[in-house]
Amino acid sequence: MGGAVSEWGAEEEDFHMAGLRSGRLGSLGKPEGGGEKAEWKEEKEFFHAERLRGRQIEVRAKRGFSLIYFKARRLVRLRVCCVRCRQMNLEQQHEQWTKQLPPGQFRHLFDHLPATLFFAKDRECRLMAGNPAFIQRCGFRTEEEIIGITDSLIFPPRLAEKYRKDDEQVMATGKPLLGIIELFPNSTGKPEWYITDKLPLFDIAGKICGICGTVRSYEAQRAAMQPYLELAMVADHLKVHFREKLDVPSLAKMAQMSVRQFERKFRAAFQMTPQDYMIRMRVIEACDLLARTNQPVTSVALEAGFYDHSDFARQFRRQMGQTASEYRAGHRGKIAVPKG
Repeated sequence: MGGAVSEWGAEEEDFHMAGLRSGRLGSLGKPEGGGEKAEWKEEKEFFHAERLRGRQIEVRAKRGFSLIYFKARRLVRLRVCCVRCRQMNLEQQHEQWTKQLPPGQFRHLFDHLPATLFFAKDRECRLMAGNPAFIQRCGFRTEEEIIGITDSLIFPPRLAEKYRKDDEQVMATGKPLLGIIELFPNSTGKPEWYITDKLPLFDIAGKICGICGTVRSYEAQRAAMQPYLELAMVADHLKVHFREKLDVPSLAKMAQMSVRQFERKFRAAFQMTPQDYMIRMRVIEACDLLARTNQPVTSVALEAGFYDHSDFARQFRRQMGQTASEYRAGHRGKIAVPKG
């Protein structure tokens, strides 16, 4: 039996192990003798011939092998993945993964970013791409309609000239321009302050081939931040004094609001109550202590602001999805924050 294993070959071994990992190979075993090698290879060759069809195929094992069914395509991919991952480091695995992505795979992300316009231009500053929000803002219906046109055909001359100068600067220096506060037509066509980010685009040879950018309404950004700005002082206070007993009336007074108004605005801004926010701060502190120190869990709970171990254990599991001991065992030297 031992001789048969040694004669079986590395490729057959990989094929067999990939099947075992997939959970689909079941009781399919190695050949019982050297003479079985040719028959096993015949089965494998048949399997590879059928794999592209992506359907369930029947493999009849020789000499006592059981009848099994599996998805050919999945098993082949798993086998290849097992072999390659053993031979590649993380950098190579990342490169391999990136090569598998089709061009523009991440483009659809920009189609769903709220209040954000996305565009891309070539070296001649001609539009080559835009998300639906940008296309509609420019007065068009489809992306195909904007391809090849320049800003001068869409925007007022002074604005178009400003946009082109910024584009040329990015392409000349190869450095991004971030946080540009400039005028841009709003949905009614009137100029309004916007925040623009522009970055250079490089071709496969490493040469600059254009730019891409995003445009966000400054007014909308400020309006979105307003609820947080109103409660910024309270949030900063809780980050420092999270070990103390929660005093909602004092916090409301700090924000110059009634208690009811404060609680309503706090929940709207942070998607949680002041009590939950404070507990979150305590759990974050506990995570830090567990990762950096050897203090007993009970001492960590008290130092983080919890008044008894049972409450700490319950809140920690609710926020982190594991016990404090499990967290410490898996996060030595690391710092993580609660999920949510």
